[in-house]
Amino acid sequence: MTLDALFAASPEPQLVVDAAFVIVAANAAWIAYAGPTEIGRDVREVFPERTEMLASLARAPDRIDVTPIEGLGEAIGEHRLRGRSVAIVVEGALRWIVHRIEDVSELVRVSQWVNVELEAFRYSVSHDVRFPLRVIDGFSRALEEDNLAQLDPDGRTYLASIRKGVAKLETMVTRLDELLRLAMAPMTIVEVDLSALTRELIAATRLKYTHVVKVEIADGLVMRGDRKLIEILLTALIDNAFKFTGRTEAATIAIGREGEALFVRDNGDGFNSKAARLFSPFRRLHAAAEFPGDGVGLAIVHRAVARHGGRVWAEATPGAGATLYLTLSEPRSPR
Repeated sequence: MTLDALFAASPEPQLVVDAAFVIVAANAAWIAYAGPTEIGRDVREVFPERTEMLASLARAPDRIDVTPIEGLGEAIGEHRLRGRSVAIVVEGALRWIVHRIEDVSELVRVSQWVNVELEAFRYSVSHDVRFPLRVIDGFSRALEEDNLAQLDPDGRTYLASIRKGVAKLETMVTRLDELLRLAMAPMTIVEVDLSALTRELIAATRLKYTHVVKVEIADGLVMRGDRKLIEILLTALIDNAFKFTGRTEAATIAIGREGEALFVRDNGDGFNSKAARLFSPFRRLHAAAEFPGDGVGLAIVHRAVARHGGRVWAEATPGAGATLYLTLSEPRSPR
């Protein structure tokens, strides 16, 4: 069977356009799904109402064609359909873009099941795990208040270690609960004025630190995304930048854009950006004696960016400052 025959016989609706967005081919399943499709016409003229498809086609050349499942696609009966575009490059040049319709009903069902399980796990972490912690905390506090004088130096050291460990574990449980909430939070995609939002967050963060920091914020920074999640990730990035410039003379922080990426740059202590599991929870970048923290900030940033279908990466060197970059998957008009 030839490739043409396979394309024609595919049960998945498939549409092919060239680099200029002119329709090259449409299989029988596509015509049954979308209706008459005139070969040789601009896809934007034939299907102007299919904004999600047009945005997907536009993103394909940049390999940004995957969008979070939340709210995506259309429901037909019991089926949930999603469009996906894939660029085909020949000898280094974009030749075609194939847009196909996938039935993601099972993925949606699995996603819903996972969310239910995550919520059950979050409840268990937030309540069941905290109960024995509070018992340990209560009895160790009573021991400290009523019997500390009766303990020898080793006993006092042991008790202090127990109290410190309980406090640390309580913080970890709280932060893990935040991460799980972040993973399940519903999203509302809007246009966010990052310049204005960043200025608000900078003003709030300055109140937490005593050192002087010069901050430069580019004007006109705008991204599409969930405002609450963007605020959470920017708060974590800005807090990190302030924290790691605490020992730097003439500390500076810059927030701007390079290409499609937003960046937060500082001239602080830096860190090893090649460290394994850099964005994993509870992986600290520095010793606790140097900088306070719980190692969750970058994990929160990674989770919030991933919810948008974007990516985050770091360029940093110990002792030479750090730059955190992020992109959010946002719809753009076909070129």
